[in-house]
Amino acid sequence: MKKAILITELSQEDLQVMMEEAVRKVLFEQGITRELRKDTGLLDDDAILKILQVSKATLYLWRRDRKIPFQRIGKKIFYNLQEVQKAMDKLTDKESIRHRRESRRKGES
Repeated sequence: MKKAILITELSQEDLQVMMEEAVRKVLFEQGITRELRKDTGLLDDDAILKILQVSKATLYLWRRDRKIPFQRIGKKIFYNLQEVQKAMDKLTDKESIRHRRESRRKGES
């Protein structure tokens, strides 16, 4: 899909009003997400990456494969730390079970 280019004349005042509205909108959205994080304990990508100490690619794959729970609010993704910790516990339990099974199979061969 091609993006259309619109060329129009704006007065300096009109441009200033448009820019102020855009800035207000961004600041409002940031304020909402900041309040959400404070009130609900939700963490954004950067915070959860620091806690889990994984790469962005790994975090993306875990989200894609539904291995960790997340919430999308607007365009941002947030995580509840307690829910992520429970999911990580289940994930490590499954991996250790899989590892033991593989070890037993190798021992039987």
